[in-house]
Amino acid sequence: MPANTLAAFKLLRKTCAEDLQTAYSDGKSAWRKEVESLGEMGRALEDANEAWYAAATAVFASNTPEEAMIRSTVPTTYSPPPAQPTTPPQAPVKP
Repeated sequence: MPANTLAAFKLLRKTCAEDLQTAYSDGKSAWRKEVESLGEMGRALEDANEAWYAAATAVFASNTPEEAMIRSTVPTTYSPPPAQPTTPPQAPVKP
């Protein structure tokens, strides 16, 4: 059985720390790639939505029920809901 020395402990600790750092770095790199891929897919979807809207509004003449329905149901801007008011925390009342 090998002796449990401080040097052996330090070496084991260093090896574990390096393995952990490598695993973290690899995981973060993989996550970044997935984020980039998701961003590309989102941009492609947005481009497809804009192309559909342009085509749909070009196909139907102005002042027709179809064109009015497209323009009234498809939002072209984002309006976030109003922020909910928050109440500040109350200080405890001492008896």
